[in-house]
Amino acid sequence: MNTYEYFGIPLSNRVSASEFASRQDSHIANIRVPTRTEVATLGTEELFCLIERWIYHSATEIIPSRLQVAQARDVLLTRADASTLKNLLQLCDDRIGKGKLPW
Repeated sequence: MNTYEYFGIPLSNRVSASEFASRQDSHIANIRVPTRTEVATLGTEELFCLIERWIYHSATEIIPSRLQVAQARDVLLTRADASTLKNLLQLCDDRIGKGKLPW
């Protein structure tokens, strides 16, 4: 899949994160970047876990910027069930600074 689908995280970074994880015995880091399609379609519980791990537990190569989290949040807001995603939206808001982006 292309970089856009992965919120701008290049394939080389995703591969590097996977390679890092394969060399680690004791340190477990998230190596999975959600796709825009997953953010738009996955069930609430699975999606919460996926985004939380991406934001707070990722290998260095794939840690999302505030802009990338804001883009994921924007995708969440397009979902038909957006009104039921308060915890997930709050998770994103907490990472991006309560919705106040610095630019």
